[in-house]
Amino acid sequence: MFSNDIRKEADANLKKSVNDYKERCKISSKLSAELYSDRQGLKSIINDAYNFINLIKNKPSTMANEIQEVKINVENFDATIYHYQKEIDANKKQSSETAGAGVLAGLGVATLAPGIAMGLVTTFGTASTGVAISTLSGAAATNAALAALGGGALTAGGAGMAGGDALLALAGPIGWAIGGAALIGGGLLFNKKNKEIAEKMNKESQKIKNEIYKQTLISKSIRDMCSLTKKDSLNMRVEVDSVQSYPKEYLDMSDDQKLRLGSFVNNLMTSSAHLNMVINDDYKFVNKSDSKNIC
Repeated sequence: MFSNDIRKEADANLKKSVNDYKERCKISSKLSAELYSDRQGLKSIINDAYNFINLIKNKPSTMANEIQEVKINVENFDATIYHYQKEIDANKKQSSETAGAGVLAGLGVATLAPGIAMGLVTTFGTASTGVAISTLSGAAATNAALAALGGGALTAGGAGMAGGDALLALAGPIGWAIGGAALIGGGLLFNKKNKEIAEKMNKESQKIKNEIYKQTLISKSIRDMCSLTKKDSLNMRVEVDSVQSYPKEYLDMSDDQKLRLGSFVNNLMTSSAHLNMVINDDYKFVNKSDSKNIC
C-alpha cells in the first residue's frame, strides 16, 4: 500500500512536470512568433533605408559595398522564410491527403498558430533543428505519448504507458513546440514494482525540470532579442526620416551630413545582421555561422 502511494505521488509529479514544461514551450513559441513579427517590421524599415542610400550618386565605394551587405542580409532572411514556407505547405498538403497521417505526419506543423512555425525556424535556425522541418512532423507523436501518460494505464492503476522499456526521451526545440512537450514516448513494463516505477518517474521528472530551466533561458534570450529588434526599428525609422532631406548627390552633402550618413549605414549593417541571428547551444543569439545544434 505504501509503495502504491509512492508511485501515485511520482505519477502526479511527472504529470505536473510535463504540464509545466508544455507551458514553458508555449511561452517560447509565442515569443518566437513575436520576434518574427518584429523582424518583419525591421526588414521593412531596412528596405526603405537601403532604397534611399542606393539612390545617392557618387557615394564612396566602401559605402556601396556596405549597403550591398545589407541587401544580402535581407535576402538571406527572405530566403529562409521562403524555403521553410515551402516545406511547411508541402507538409500540410501531405497530412491532408494521406490517410491516417493525422497523428504521426504533419499534425504538429499543420496545427501551429500563424507565425509560430516561421518564428521557430527563424529563431532557432536550421542548425538547431538538425533536420528539415518536413521531417519533424513525427514529433506530433508526442501527443500520443501525453495521452498515454494522462489517460492510459497509469491513471487506471496499471504500471504501463505505451509499451517497451524505454523511458521518456527529450526532443529538440522545434519538436518541443510542435509536439507540445519534449516527450517522444516509451513506457514501463507492467510487471515492474511500484517503488521501481516511482524511482524511474522521479528521474524523468528531474530531466523534464532541467529542460524547463533551459526553456527559461531560451525565453529570456528571445525576449532580449525582441527588445533589441524593437530598438533597431525605432532608431532606424528616426534615422531614415532624418536623412530624407539630404542631397541625392554625395558630393553636394556637407561634412556633417556625410559623417551622419556614414554612421547611419554602419547602424543599418548592424541591424540587418540581427535579422538572421539564431539561438545557439548556450541559449544565446549568434550569427548563423557561429551556431551549433542545441538539440
